[in-house]
Amino acid sequence: MRLIISIFILTVLISLNSAENDATSRLANVIRKTFKGIDTDQDGNVTWPEYQAYLTRRFGPKLAMVDGPMIFGHADENGDRRINENEYIHYITATLGRADIVEKLSESEAALLNDSKHPTSE
Repeated sequence: MRLIISIFILTVLISLNSAENDATSRLANVIRKTFKGIDTDQDGNVTWPEYQAYLTRRFGPKLAMVDGPMIFGHADENGDRRINENEYIHYITATLGRADIVEKLSESEAALLNDSKHPTSE
């Protein structure tokens, strides 16, 4: 009986670990897709103009001008005035709770896809 319980507990722990790995993988994919959508010139870095354009499209010009520079500065860990993918992933995961990240980035990803299908003239 103890062996059966031990096997059951082990199976549950393996399942939970697998589910956690799946969630982490999904989260990383969503963050990467969002980063690639912000990185409009696809050079592997997000510059302030790219990030400002994203914030303006997504949240409006007020947030982009008032809070945008501070957000960008926090995400730019090495101070090179660019955010690389690793800096972006680190900033997003450190700033938001796990459930919030998936929800907010899924919304952002959908908005980026919509923007690319219906570009506006600038």
